[in-house]
Amino acid sequence: MYGMSDIAGAAEFLSGDSFVSGGDDALLGALVGLLGAGSMDHRMLGAGDPVSALLGFGSDIAGNGADMLGMEDMMGAWYNPVSWFKKKQQQQAKTNLVRHAINTKLQQSGAAVTTRQNTKARRYPCPLPATVVAGGASATITANPQTLYRPERFVIAASLAPSFVVTDIKVGNVSQLPNTGDIPGELFAQNGVDCAIQFDTVNPALNLLVVVTNITGGPLTFRGAFIGTNVQ
Repeated sequence: MYGMSDIAGAAEFLSGDSFVSGGDDALLGALVGLLGAGSMDHRMLGAGDPVSALLGFGSDIAGNGADMLGMEDMMGAWYNPVSWFKKKQQQQAKTNLVRHAINTKLQQSGAAVTTRQNTKARRYPCPLPATVVAGGASATITANPQTLYRPERFVIAASLAPSFVVTDIKVGNVSQLPNTGDIPGELFAQNGVDCAIQFDTVNPALNLLVVVTNITGGPLTFRGAFIGTNVQ
């Protein structure tokens, strides 16, 4: 059975300190420490969406120098620990080379180009422009989020909702509805129940648009907005 010394070896390995090899048993003991229940606290798994990733639901995220293990990585570590350890050493060596190159550039010129990650996510409303729609006519209303934005609710003013139907919602040119048809505006009223949705993430280069139809006999001004997660 592997004990505290094994877990300590795993912690030493994760921290980036030199790994003192005591043979395959010592290495396997360290790996057991890595794959134990405690290491699960350091893993965040999810769907691969850029917004989801920041929220902790995206694909494996690395943080604070810890190695986040995906399922394939875990299997490789378990079945072939020596090969897995060598692979990790090679990856760390590449990372060290990149860091050295950046530090050298900074020392020479005081500036360097680095990859900047998104650092914060907040829930924001995304307004739609007020649009006059003639009686019996349809209108396409467009919003242009300037950052990564994932709509999680569409809201129509309750006073207007009975007068409109929604025929389509698109992110770019991709419809967010599984089939064509008219959706009663009441479904999206601000006092509606169970109205949470999750549309595709809107990149700054894409439009977020809604197609609505005025089902009354006279012109009405449509007002509505999206509520969702904004990432910067």
